[in-house]
Amino acid sequence: MRFALAVGVQFLALSSATEWYAAYNLNEAEIVEATNAGCYRGNYGGVSKNGDPRTLSLLTCPQRPEDQAFAATDDDTFLCVIELKDPAFLGETKSIIGGHPATRILFEGQQELVIMSAVRPNEKPEMCCPVHFEQQADNVLYVPTTPYQAPDPTPLWHPRVRAVHDAIAAKNISGLEETPEIRRLLTFYNRNNVQNNVRWFATGNGGTSTTTITRNSYSIRSGVGGCTATINRCGFNVMNELETTLRGYFSGYTANTWTVTQHQFRTDMCNNVILEVRGRDNANIIVTGAHADSRNTNSGSAATGQAPGADDNGSGSAIQLEMARVIGTQNARLSFTMRIMWFCGEEQGLLGSRALAIQYRQRGDRLLGMFNMDMIGYKRPNLASVMSFMTGSANRALSDEIKAFSRTYLPTLQLGDTSACCSDQQSFHLEGFRAAGIFETPTTSVVYPEYHRIGDTHNNNLLDYDQIFNFGYALFAAILEYAQPLAAESSY
Repeated sequence: MRFALAVGVQFLALSSATEWYAAYNLNEAEIVEATNAGCYRGNYGGVSKNGDPRTLSLLTCPQRPEDQAFAATDDDTFLCVIELKDPAFLGETKSIIGGHPATRILFEGQQELVIMSAVRPNEKPEMCCPVHFEQQADNVLYVPTTPYQAPDPTPLWHPRVRAVHDAIAAKNISGLEETPEIRRLLTFYNRNNVQNNVRWFATGNGGTSTTTITRNSYSIRSGVGGCTATINRCGFNVMNELETTLRGYFSGYTANTWTVTQHQFRTDMCNNVILEVRGRDNANIIVTGAHADSRNTNSGSAATGQAPGADDNGSGSAIQLEMARVIGTQNARLSFTMRIMWFCGEEQGLLGSRALAIQYRQRGDRLLGMFNMDMIGYKRPNLASVMSFMTGSANRALSDEIKAFSRTYLPTLQLGDTSACCSDQQSFHLEGFRAAGIFETPTTSVVYPEYHRIGDTHNNNLLDYDQIFNFGYALFAAILEYAQPLAAESSY
């Protein structure tokens, strides 16, 4: 076992400081103890070259004498872990990072590097992205800025959750029956609308231009965050237009049972948009999420250039918009409250979703599940579509439930897993909420050729709109199983 502190790391006398420790091979009891003590920040390392798991844990208090202190930072400092394919890549990876002075190495482990931003410590470091290390790293993971919370129990009191668990336990998914009202609502879910929604999120000038759009979270007004005279549809425009569109969808919905709000979590970023549809039971809540912000290679407050973000994440945002349209225009009343959310600040480190997850935990909101959609449009050439579930920072039981419901309503859809990271379900998972994330490919990281590039357009011939439609169809069916729409003739 080898630990090495990065050269130049200092333990600063901070007014509010977090001390960081690295530990290898913690057992389950030690992880539970660290979680209960409020100092567990996750397990990293992936799988080694010979197939054995690598088990680096990051802590904010030591569990054993051999656990290594390596840094002290402000409480809100954003750290990332680069999981290398092989220890032999440590030197090469450090050299790559060394060419980017805005990123600092805090810790060198057996097969991992921990980094932070030297410029904006409370945001995702510039190099916290797998595209920088395509040959060297399996993955690049976010480290939570707050401790892991113990997970909520599975809500087996919910009749459909109980039914799907019984079907899974009996290995009889085919015996899981459809809900007729859900099947009826799915007939209104429209492929053309989904494709048009992706175009709407990814273009400017009324859908005619892919070069006048940026959804950079910092583009909150003209002249800021890439919002210029030549790039005139920006993050704040899109979120305002989104709110207006949602109000239109719900103009005929039962009065006083829905709201659309913008949630401000920072003054220098666009707001989250939240549609809440009140259920007959308003105490138990379903959350669906997709980040609406985008980026090209640069994403800071001074970034310029277009960032159409059709796949990342116009695809997930488009699905949610069509879900909202169906519920609103069909006046679909729900048994349980649903919140459909579009986040800003995801590209800077899940900032918008993190603010909401913390708020919900602090005020005691009860979530039946959080369902996240991020990058669902790219299919590798000559390979089948596979609706892929994130295995990191996600609830396995919830993912298995969604898979079972998906097979019920769209049995031809292939399902799989991915260790790709990271997205907004992590914010809710860290707070102990049941959360699941959907991704486009069953790979260890992003393989989309135009990831975080200006070529991420709606018409680049790389997006598969049948896949986007199908993934959304299956997930919408599963989400409705938790929300339980009332029969059309029912009322409160």
